[in-house]
Amino acid sequence: KYVNKDLANRILDNPEALKLGGDRRVITVFFSDIANFTHFSEQSEPEALVAQLNEYFEVMAGIILQNNGNLNKFEGDAIMAFWGAPLDQPSHAVLAAQSALQCRAALTGLHAKWQAEGKPLLNFRIGLSTGDAIAGNVGSSERFDYTVMGDIVNLGARLESANKEYGTHVMIPDATVAQLGDAFELRR
Repeated sequence: KYVNKDLANRILDNPEALKLGGDRRVITVFFSDIANFTHFSEQSEPEALVAQLNEYFEVMAGIILQNNGNLNKFEGDAIMAFWGAPLDQPSHAVLAAQSALQCRAALTGLHAKWQAEGKPLLNFRIGLSTGDAIAGNVGSSERFDYTVMGDIVNLGARLESANKEYGTHVMIPDATVAQLGDAFELRR
């Protein structure tokens, strides 16, 4: 429940891997964030807010995991995931892009349900980024998490927020575009 099943199996096979540090990997990172979440949270009772947020997370996390993503963390209303670590995934960018589009499509079903229940409708933005990162255990000797760090991780987070300026829902850099080939229809 706390780590991706592939990472759990790797730990079982190699328990000495549970140490601080990491390896350089080529990955694709995924950041999503709910638009106007502060306003939404101010207008909602805490119990209703958490229930609806958990329903949203359940659907989005399910899509990421179905596409073999490593669900890294939920931070407030944000989701961070990545592909390409700890195990090699040659199509990491394609899997991340598929997840982004499937998450956006799943929002339609959630909106219909929430509208019928009289709940507010949520919208979200996604940033993807592909390139070199350090993947490994970060923290202290008492508690650490498997995560990814590097410029491309920061870029993914910034692209997510840049969607607001451009009125878009998913934004990717040239490095991700290069990995996708002709698998997706893209626009500048």
